[in-house]
Amino acid sequence: MEAPDTDRRDQDRRWPPHRSVALFAVTALTDRRKRPYVGQQQTIFASCGGTLRDPENFNTAWRAVRDELGMPNVTSHSFRKTMATLIDDAGLSARTGADHLGHAKVSMTQDRYVSRGRVHTPVADLLERTVADINDE
Repeated sequence: MEAPDTDRRDQDRRWPPHRSVALFAVTALTDRRKRPYVGQQQTIFASCGGTLRDPENFNTAWRAVRDELGMPNVTSHSFRKTMATLIDDAGLSARTGADHLGHAKVSMTQDRYVSRGRVHTPVADLLERTVADINDE
């Protein structure tokens, strides 16, 4: 039996293309979109010459900014990791985090993006109550 045809979108890790976005981001992008375009391309964040930004030029500028801020280890990926950790800290499901970040597998979000090694006082409280209950018996 031959495998059924699949839509390319099913294989795209960024599918579905719609995600919820904070209102401040929508407002900022809408405001930016109202400004005149520079150059021939209709790009929201074009280079000074109106062309697409070169990744190396962006990385050079980003390194200078983060060094000046005293945060030399912050990368563009740091923001994705922060988002995953915020989703986890808010008690939202790992599936919600994976969907928002565009991960097909929840394990990718949990293993690579959610911050680990933090102190969880509710666990200590649980152990304290358990030992107290045993001692009360």
